Amino acid sequence: MSLARWIKRDTLLRTQADLISELAAELGFKRLGRRIVEALTAAAKAVGESLTD
Repeated sequence: MSLARWIKRDTLLRTQADLISELAAELGFKRLGRRIVEALTAAAKAVGESLTD
């Protein structure tokens, strides 16, 4: 979640899919399986919610 927060701090507008792709690239994932996508989606959603509070 810290990485997602760090990526969001650059103030560029991203869709959730863009954020997930960027997270996967930063973490070095070459392929995205169901579990990886679920975890990255949860992190993206958590960061999005925490930034709007």
